[in-house]
Amino acid sequence: MKKTFIILGSVVIMATLNSCGNSETTEENNAVATDTIEAVDNAEVEAADVNEEAEQSHFAVMDSDGDGKITKEEFVAHVTKEFAEKDANGDGKITKEECDHFDALNTDGDDFISDEEFEAGHGNMFAKMDADTDGFVTEEEMNAHVASMEEDGKE
Repeated sequence: MKKTFIILGSVVIMATLNSCGNSETTEENNAVATDTIEAVDNAEVEAADVNEEAEQSHFAVMDSDGDGKITKEEFVAHVTKEFAEKDANGDGKITKEECDHFDALNTDGDDFISDEEFEAGHGNMFAKMDADTDGFVTEEEMNAHVASMEEDGKE
């Protein structure tokens, strides 16, 4: 958002400076400014669409049988795969550099997240996402959990 205001401010300043006493230049600069504003707005909409698609894809990846809900088994399988992906050097430990949520998952306070810590932390997440405690996480439950994490600044 900050970039948007910087870009728009720059366009307005350039249009003002370049248009001193020349009405044709002013009209051209106004057209450029309008085009730039539209391009920025379109880019923001596209970024929001990409984020929504990524979230939907993440659900679809975890819902391996495609039945519209994630079981505990599907979730654990995903977490196991995610651990291996985050463990960049393959040493069976995830360091702060390998994980965005290191502090939340590193429950014993050492310099790494073990497989057990990673699974336990994500097991707690499954329980939080399963709002109706039916043993399944629906896409709506997952989206609600993600939204609450974003509100709390824990994204």
